[in-house]
Amino acid sequence: MNYCLLSRFHGQNQSSSFVSRLIEEAQRMGHHFHLVNPQEVSFDLAPGVFPVRYQGKDFPEFDLVHYALRWDDDHTWEVVDMLRSQGRKVMPVQRVPMGDMVTMARLFARNGVRTPRTWVFARADDVQIAIPEIKFPCLFRMREGGKGRKIFIAHHVGEMMQIAEMASRHGKTFLLQEIIEPLGEDVRAMVVGGKVVCAIHRQAPEGFIRPKEGDNPHVTSVQLTPVEEEFVINAAKAYYAPYAAVSFIRGADGNPVLLELARAPALDEMENATGTNIAQAIIHLCEDAVNNPQHG
Repeated sequence: MNYCLLSRFHGQNQSSSFVSRLIEEAQRMGHHFHLVNPQEVSFDLAPGVFPVRYQGKDFPEFDLVHYALRWDDDHTWEVVDMLRSQGRKVMPVQRVPMGDMVTMARLFARNGVRTPRTWVFARADDVQIAIPEIKFPCLFRMREGGKGRKIFIAHHVGEMMQIAEMASRHGKTFLLQEIIEPLGEDVRAMVVGGKVVCAIHRQAPEGFIRPKEGDNPHVTSVQLTPVEEEFVINAAKAYYAPYAAVSFIRGADGNPVLLELARAPALDEMENATGTNIAQAIIHLCEDAVNNPQHG
């Protein structure tokens, strides 16, 4: 089969471990995975005619159009919508703002997925509301994620107020969160098509609060409990993700607490630790999207 992967960061994703691993596995299975830069895609909105063009020519025919993009990449989402409106088979992934921490926290809370205790503020003065309940150290996050660059730790009330004032001066909404221990580790489970295909325990490099996206010094395969398995499946479902890596902490009461969800995780780390061919499972999911009429 011929698959199309829309990716705005064409060169970057071509060399990324996630995309390169998918391409490698698709080729091994006899498929073709074509990377298409949506910046080179245009369409005509003339009455009654909506041609989609790639590099000035009609958009090629593919068995399935998939996409790896940011939630705020408006042009690429418009390309996806245009292709879907033309009857092209498109991977059923919904536009959910993964980079918007407030929307993420609200979405998971609404779906009953346990996350760290979270407050959302726009003014520094309002942070005092959380003082009776918050435990130190605590975590500050800016509304939009920045790959760890917009995370701050407060060790006492004075430091907490200082960070809050800095955030509010920039007119940004920010989140105050409890820090779930143990620090420097988590459990990451890979969910594909509503099923857990593998899970690992990750230990972060020294000095890191949480594990990195790959290249962690200690990674081992783990078996999830039935409660944990249901938890990660529900988290992926809440995010409308056909596949995702779900990271969580085992709380003091033994129940899981969600840390993050990644739609394009580093596969090598999980595959090497568990011996599971995750890329193959994702390609099988793409095959199902082509063959199942309800998809696309």
